[in-house]
Formats: sequence, C-alpha cells, structure tokens
Amino acid sequence: MSTVGRTNYKESDGKAIEVTLVGTVEGAAQLIYAEGMFGFAHDSGDSGDTIAMGQEAQILYQVTVPSGLSVAKGDILYVDTAQVTGNIPDDAAWGTSSGGTNVAVFRVVEAKDANNVVICRFIWT
Repeated sequence: MSTVGRTNYKESDGKAIEVTLVGTVEGAAQLIYAEGMFGFAHDSGDSGDTIAMGQEAQILYQVTVPSGLSVAKGDILYVDTAQVTGNIPDDAAWGTSSGGTNVAVFRVVEAKDANNVVICRFIWT
C-alpha cells in the first residue's frame, strides 16, 4: 500500500518564499533573481542574507523597463538570466524575445508609458 500523498499539509500561504542572496539588494519591492526564480524582494539584504521574496501571480505590478525597449499590451517580458549582476537584472537583460537563457517573467497588461513603466503580472514562478 502506497503512502505517498496520503498526508499533506499546507506549508504556507505561498505569498512569499525565503531565498538566499548572492549580491546586495537595496530596498524592498526590487525585482530580483534568486535561487533560480524571479520575484520581488520584501526586504533589503547583503550577499548571504536570507530574505522573503514575493511571486504572486494574481497581482498587477508596475515595472520599470529600459527606455529603449518597446513594450506593448499583451507582450511577454523576458529576462536573460545571464545578464543578472548579483541578484539584480541589468538593463541589457530585458527583452520581448524568447530563446537562450531568457526566461518569461511577466505578461504585459498595460503598455509602457512615458516613464518607462509597464503594468504586468507574473507568468513564471
């Protein structure tokens, strides 16, 4: 008789997970890449620190993108994991094309405005 999956417990509400930083994160609400996942930092921290990171897919986020990147409603925003310094994506990491080390992170629900801000939601967690 198998006992796999017979006793399951809720681990947490899933709104945040703890990750260990490999670089400095200055301030909460910064998009970070940690332990193979993207999310928004809930705290500041230095390399080696453990902080909470949020990845709630049902929330709409305001994300600032590079000024030279054209982003329209419906686009998927990718971040190239090879273009991450410490835990922070470099400007060159952002794009709207898949392939290579690009990871689909956001679906754009409102096009980029004059301040280079898009409204989007997580599609990859």
